[in-house]
Amino acid sequence: MIAVESSRASDARRHLSATIDALQSAVSDSPELAIDALRAADRLIASAVAAIARGVIDSAAGLPTPLVLQMDARAVGYEARAMTRTASVLSSMPRTLAAFRCGLLSWSQTRGIVAAIKPCRVEDRIEIDRLIGSQVPSLIDADPDRIVEIVDDEVARRRRDLTERREERAVERSFIAFQPRLGGRTMFYGEGDTASVATLVEALDRARRRSGESRRRRRADARAAALRRVDRARRRVCRAIGAAARAGDRRCQ
Repeated sequence: MIAVESSRASDARRHLSATIDALQSAVSDSPELAIDALRAADRLIASAVAAIARGVIDSAAGLPTPLVLQMDARAVGYEARAMTRTASVLSSMPRTLAAFRCGLLSWSQTRGIVAAIKPCRVEDRIEIDRLIGSQVPSLIDADPDRIVEIVDDEVARRRRDLTERREERAVERSFIAFQPRLGGRTMFYGEGDTASVATLVEALDRARRRSGESRRRRRADARAAALRRVDRARRRVCRAIGAAARAGDRRCQ
């Protein structure tokens, strides 16, 4: 039986290699075939993920799956771990795995879903799997991010405690630092949650508006002061001219 399966696998590998060789020359000149090639690659990855989920690679190689993927599939460490984790999660989500295998979900969408449900319990994943199975067919022409957003919302609804803790951690990690520099300037940097950043931006805008109004007021006051000085000087000159004229009139008399 093992020899038959090995022979069948060998024939399949030769057929796959020949198909890829035939497609490569055509893909370079056809945008449609390029897109089809990407979709086909996703479906092949889905088949590999399904095999990993069934433990085929572990049982055949006798080594941890990530190590086999790194050694034989030349996957870098994080990609090997991501594929292994995806297979582990999808082993309890048959509808999602089926949608992935038949091309209704791409590899990037599937990774997004797996990342979104990371904090969920197994029973939650089963319910979310039913939701994905019901939603995916109607979203085939929608924005690819939409299915991930639906899963994100469902996870947030089911795990409000995690959402609250995540928001609390975001507030605790918020900071802003100021570093004075030569020449009177200051460099500042920091990190904040959405609410903190909004508050800071609003305060900066308000300060900028006040500063602009203050500058305009100072310029107006300076112009008024200059006009008053000019007016006083003009009056002094007029008085001096008048006094000189009166003195001349007296001498003439």
